[in-house]
Amino acid sequence: MPFTAYRVYIEDGKPVGRIETLDENSLPDGELTIAVTHSSVNYKDALSARGRPGVTRRYPHIPGIDAVGRVIAVNEQPHHEQPASHKTDDGRQADDQAAVGHRSTAQATGAGLASTARPAGGHASAGPATHRFSPGDRVIVTGFDFGVNTPGGFGSMIRVPADWAIPLPERLSPLDAMRFGTAGFTAGLSLLEIERSGVEPGSRPVLVTGSCGGVGSVAIGVLHAAGFTVHAATRSPEESGERLRSIGADEVVATDVLVGDSEKALAKGQWAAAIDTVGGSVLSGALAGLQRAGVATACGLVGGSRFNASVMPFILRGVRLVGIDSAYASRADRSEVWSRLAGPWRPEALAAMSSEVELDGINAVVDLLLDGKHRGRTVVTHGGNS
Repeated sequence: MPFTAYRVYIEDGKPVGRIETLDENSLPDGELTIAVTHSSVNYKDALSARGRPGVTRRYPHIPGIDAVGRVIAVNEQPHHEQPASHKTDDGRQADDQAAVGHRSTAQATGAGLASTARPAGGHASAGPATHRFSPGDRVIVTGFDFGVNTPGGFGSMIRVPADWAIPLPERLSPLDAMRFGTAGFTAGLSLLEIERSGVEPGSRPVLVTGSCGGVGSVAIGVLHAAGFTVHAATRSPEESGERLRSIGADEVVATDVLVGDSEKALAKGQWAAAIDTVGGSVLSGALAGLQRAGVATACGLVGGSRFNASVMPFILRGVRLVGIDSAYASRADRSEVWSRLAGPWRPEALAAMSSEVELDGINAVVDLLLDGKHRGRTVVTHGGNS
């Protein structure tokens, strides 16, 4: 069966993206074959589409780290081995975000540092996982190796292990699922960790950095829907303030303030929590500004993969820093977050945060992402499968 895809080649050392018609026999073995209706463009996809080191190792390649679609076949006896060179000690595939230059690796000890990473077991062989799905089921696929070295959602057909898929919640349309996408799922994981730390609506505000980006925009909406007071940090408060307030921000903060606070051991404790999507000095400033027993989640590195911070917030205020690993979140957490995104965490302004393109619009979005000029979320539609 033929399908259409945005496929990236490396020619004369340069990446070239093309729209091609391929045969399903070109897909890897896997338990679920899925007709994709929507995907979205994430920062990781932009890195893959431009051949940046540490993300995709093998070209030609079809990016797209998230997808939603309909199961068209279930194979209970696949042969879907991971490349040995791409495995970690516990069998999981190496996440591209852990690569040097593309993810901040927190190296610290003590009670102040935690992580959401949990063993996921890598690919599953035939067994109970396949029994969760039948042809016709609508599913969401995110994380693991999807779209990194396994062909991703920029193709209108995919084949993946059953453990990579989550049933699409009944209250969530396929389009809205990808308006959230990996960015929304990451924001949801951050809120889940904030709640687990005991921060509740009605406490002091929650700070969101990188608020004009995909994760930041959705985080604002999700926090607002959950009843939190939201402070949104941006490099351009005058330019972006009105838009950020329209999607749920209560106050807009200049990122320069956080950069200035990064030089301090402690700043004014004004935030109960922070969702940091930037890294670098912005994360340092956010930590310095947390109140006692505050928590910050870290999920991005566009501002730098390293950060300098004082231990003072940890030992004098008891703050916590939690790493968000959306690629290998447990199945229980994935199910819980998607259920909440479809319900109480669903932003009223979700549609306003996103735009839509077809395959021929991907290149322009990739350029905007890498230039730091992209705003909100962009959904990729596969019209023939809708």
